[in-house]
Amino acid sequence: MPVLGVLVSVLWHRIIKSDRDLNAVKFEIIHELEQSLPASLYVHEWRLAEQGRGRVYRSVTDIERWITLAFLGLHVVLFIVLAGSALHGSNP
Repeated sequence: MPVLGVLVSVLWHRIIKSDRDLNAVKFEIIHELEQSLPASLYVHEWRLAEQGRGRVYRSVTDIERWITLAFLGLHVVLFIVLAGSALHGSNP
């Protein structure tokens, strides 16, 4: 079961990265389109958010990636505990 949990965590992490990359492209397109509009609301919002580096903005995908790493760590620890107890012939 922990091996399946590790696999799911790794795949979940990759899905989040893929979604983040796709969103970056979408916003690049939006910013290009805004250059021909009278107002650039997304550009203004991004400046106020300090381009994602400030205290104002925390990317949801950054938070989601930490969750996947926590689950990955949990499953690795569970695997080690179960493997250790199997080697010593006891049940956890």
